[in-house]
Amino acid sequence: MSELEAFKQSTILEGSKLFLNYLRARKIFNILLENLKLVRVNLEIAQNRQSIGAAGPEESLRWEAEVAGLRKAVMDVQSQMNQVELALKQMLNIPMIFLINVKDISLENETQLISDKKFQRLLEDPLSFDLLTEFIVNYGLQKSADVRILKAIVEAKERNLTSMRLSRFLPTIAAFGTLTKTFYKSKIESPFTINFPDPPSTMSPDIPLYIGQIFSGFSIPIPNDVDWNIGINMSLNLFNGLGTSAQVEQLDIELNQIKIQQKSIEDKIVLGIRSEMENLKAKYFGLMQSQIQVDAANKTLKIVSDSYSRGALPILFLIDAQSAALIAQQISANSLYDLFISYMQLQRAIGQYDVLLTSEERELYLNDIINSVSKITQRD
Repeated sequence: MSELEAFKQSTILEGSKLFLNYLRARKIFNILLENLKLVRVNLEIAQNRQSIGAAGPEESLRWEAEVAGLRKAVMDVQSQMNQVELALKQMLNIPMIFLINVKDISLENETQLISDKKFQRLLEDPLSFDLLTEFIVNYGLQKSADVRILKAIVEAKERNLTSMRLSRFLPTIAAFGTLTKTFYKSKIESPFTINFPDPPSTMSPDIPLYIGQIFSGFSIPIPNDVDWNIGINMSLNLFNGLGTSAQVEQLDIELNQIKIQQKSIEDKIVLGIRSEMENLKAKYFGLMQSQIQVDAANKTLKIVSDSYSRGALPILFLIDAQSAALIAQQISANSLYDLFISYMQLQRAIGQYDVLLTSEERELYLNDIINSVSKITQRD
């Protein structure tokens, strides 16, 4: 069951990455389309400026080059988006000719704890982040399917080793019995008569009678055509000591190897969780900064566009401002999906996905985190 759980968790992670990368490609595709529309508007402005003699033909040619470059970028991103969509359909077992309509994600997604403001505040405070990491490390060791598999193997090996060690001293007891019924027996009479000699005179004639009286109370009336016997067999492992010792030694070596493997898996899980936590913190901080960058770049583009339309600024200022806004929007989009991919990888390292929990279970899980962190911070 644990192996099946581990496979399911890995499949969820791979499917989530495909889903998020598809949303990423679609978002970048829409950003490029909007930017292409804006460049075409600027091309019309340049052509109008050229028609009235306010600008030379170089401005129109420059915007035509920008349009061509953006169209190529749009086609490249569309190709990537379609490829990821095909892989996503294959994983979801959806016919390739079918269209899919998926909703975009945001930090307001209620099914992910990373969208909760209380959880986000733990990422922003250094002390709370360290305490949060410790809690998730311990929680992940308890939930990991890989660790549970090895723990079950260790327990089985320990029971086997204990049984093998006790086999030197504990007897092996077995009970057995048989019952035979003769349904038909042919009668054969011999033509010869055998006369047996009389018993020795030394044997007392009262002895058989006395023995019969002793066991007469234990007699069980059995039909003449039924034969039966019962018994108990008990044996001690007295002459296989060296063989048993070798088996014990071999089991002990195998048990130590599995424990070493278990410790190695636990160390990898701890390292993986801590690394993903650091990655998550960096992605969250990057997203916050990218949103500030997008806001500043859009404001700059609006100011420069108004100035360019009035002829107050040359074309190079507008191209630079538009490129900066485009880059900022792409960075912000990538930061959002990188954050969710990082959080999905953290959940795989933990061994639990928020989307598989009910709203009550997610709330309980978040409260456990908050209470654990709050107890230590208040005590300090």
